[in-house]
Amino acid sequence: MNYNDYKGCGIPKFPRDSRVCFLGDSLTAGGIWTEMIFEYYLSNFKSDNIRMYNVGIGGGTARYEIEHLDEDLMRYRPTHVVVMYSVNDIGGYGGDAVHREACFYDDMKELTELLRARGITVYYMCPMESPTEGTDEYRPRRIAHDVMLRLAMEYDSCLCDLYTYMTPFLERAALISDDRTHHTECGNCVLGRIFLHAQGFDGFTPEDDGFFDPYILSYEVDHRRIFNEKIRRVWCTMRNISTVGDTTEAKISRLYGRIKTRADGAWDDFCY
Repeated sequence: MNYNDYKGCGIPKFPRDSRVCFLGDSLTAGGIWTEMIFEYYLSNFKSDNIRMYNVGIGGGTARYEIEHLDEDLMRYRPTHVVVMYSVNDIGGYGGDAVHREACFYDDMKELTELLRARGITVYYMCPMESPTEGTDEYRPRRIAHDVMLRLAMEYDSCLCDLYTYMTPFLERAALISDDRTHHTECGNCVLGRIFLHAQGFDGFTPEDDGFFDPYILSYEVDHRRIFNEKIRRVWCTMRNISTVGDTTEAKISRLYGRIKTRADGAWDDFCY
């Protein structure tokens, strides 16, 4: 499938009064990149009343989200959803690479249909390669790239193609952590800047000064501690969903946290 033939690369700027959810696995749940994007909008489009929500779950899959859509995602009343799944899905299907790709396509298409039926605009992201991708028998990120591109073309939607745009920098900067899967702080910053570049904002290309520099959020606390706590909470959420007792919605509600108020309360909405 030829990406160069596709004109939907790059996600447009989110419009006024948008409620944007970033949906995915631990690459989303544990990433500073979502906060980075939100702060950019708060700083540059404060009057647009845009809200963003990180709805990533460590270990999450498209199938999990399909089964928990109402209590997990729809609680935020999203107008736009940016979806990035890959390794957890494809690694869990079994079978050869062709079968895994077909299963991932089916799950992603079902999730897309459910979201579109609720009037939600769906955009796609595909993760960059990791150091293990070239030796992995199934190359899950390559499969995810092909499926996301296929769906973006089928639905005349848009794609933030990290696989194509971010992978070339794999050896140039320390973008992947020691677990050879997740992004380092630098990797998260590069990801966030590529997303903003894909939205057409100036000052976010590798030729610009600071493209590989760390990003410091404006609230004066240890943001890494906050993200680690966030990862712990989402894992607790997954564990508690399977236990008896209260409703799933009530369990999730108890486990979500808030961070320090920023930007006239906008940060109060950034749910963990």
